[in-house]
Amino acid sequence: TVSAGVQSPHDQDLYVEQPSYMEVSDFRSRSKAKATLGGTLRTFTDRKRGSTQDALVFVPYDATLFTQGTFAERHLDPRKRRKFKFVGKAVEAAEKVVPQEQWNAYTPEGVTMMKYEGLESAELAKGGDEIVRLIMVYMGDKRGEKAKVSKEDSIQIAFKLLNKAHSKQIWRDEVYCTMCRQTNRNPNPRSAALGLELLALVSNVFGPSPDLFPIVAEYCAKAVEREERSPTEDIDVDADRPPISVLLFVRYCMRKLRKYQPSSGPPPAIEVPALAILRRLQTAPNFPNSPFGFSLQEIMDAQSTSHPTADIPVVVKVLVSAIIDTGGLEAEGLFRISASSSQQDQLRRVLEEGSYQLDTRSMSPHTPASILKNWVGELEEPLVSRDIYTRLLGAGKDVDKLVSIAQDLPPLNLRVFCTLLGLWRRTIENISVTKMGASNLALVWSPGLFQATHADPEMIIKASKLESEALALLIEHFPIADT
Repeated sequence: TVSAGVQSPHDQDLYVEQPSYMEVSDFRSRSKAKATLGGTLRTFTDRKRGSTQDALVFVPYDATLFTQGTFAERHLDPRKRRKFKFVGKAVEAAEKVVPQEQWNAYTPEGVTMMKYEGLESAELAKGGDEIVRLIMVYMGDKRGEKAKVSKEDSIQIAFKLLNKAHSKQIWRDEVYCTMCRQTNRNPNPRSAALGLELLALVSNVFGPSPDLFPIVAEYCAKAVEREERSPTEDIDVDADRPPISVLLFVRYCMRKLRKYQPSSGPPPAIEVPALAILRRLQTAPNFPNSPFGFSLQEIMDAQSTSHPTADIPVVVKVLVSAIIDTGGLEAEGLFRISASSSQQDQLRRVLEEGSYQLDTRSMSPHTPASILKNWVGELEEPLVSRDIYTRLLGAGKDVDKLVSIAQDLPPLNLRVFCTLLGLWRRTIENISVTKMGASNLALVWSPGLFQATHADPEMIIKASKLESEALALLIEHFPIADT
């Protein structure tokens, strides 16, 4: 639930200066407004009118979201929107003028934001309509659809949205524009919270265009500033998922958006995660101390206070120790055999909460081994960077060249790689029991280590073979003592 009552003088001023998009005065009673819009009412004094007014709680609010700068002029189509209506049994497309003040704030109608022009305008506009529809269904705002979408259904909807939007930049921008608008002064806390949840999911997969990036980043920054000053209570959305903290989710979005900064080099490769990964990502913002899903440097920065002397992420040391303590070096199929999903979820949750005190007494060695492999595969930037990866594949079976290239890894990446290398070699030393040699280890570790993406199926097969061969040679010959 969201608390009522003015939380700060700044909030009071904000309500006075910026009229609500949907105010209680639009309804005959406070109870009718609350029941219809699903919001919690705040009371404040309008100094201009000298009277007491009611306004609905909103989540982030930015009065000039799309009305400043050149992005709107170049890319948005704010004047007319296609609206579909039923005339008998036929569907008729009509045009509706949308007032400028509604560019920036939630609207109960599903309307696209982007300009769709050129030879493919009809196809692009149709895709834009589908994207907006999916966003509104996820947020529970689409009329004619279920008012409440279950957690599992929401994952399917997010999966459809990501698969639809990821192929074209204009559709990716439509996603960001629509989600910012629909969470901006949204009168329904549940709807706004689900919009932030979807925004966090999307930010894991693709980012806005360079022109749109500053707007989205500033929107999230303003939301963080407001929540830090006057936090909104956690919002319950469903019984089958934890409450959503506005502050945690917008902070998470800001962290994820950093990798899309126009000045940070080429944009990351876009790959829509599997449903199982999306399920984890949906609740990831609830765990700000989690070591999963971020870059190595971000993980080091996050642990700098609690573990200031650590030279690699503490999670790596903890998991390596757990593997050894549970008898992993004597376990057949180490790293090849996966632990049960329930065992993995239990250990992962402990680590996500920032706790590194593990009870390994009844733990299978395959559990920390599986989690360690997952951790490497979920790094926001692959442990073996893209440029090093390309050079390694081009080196063939030239051991000296492979070693020389691997030594060019960034220092932090190299330290983590050498820690893993030491564990792999100890596994090989007991190969008669573990049944895991260099080639076996390379086969199961190379996908997560390199995180390579290839569109051509033939290239995928060819690259996988080259990756395994290169990693197997490094496992056998890379000089750990010299690093």
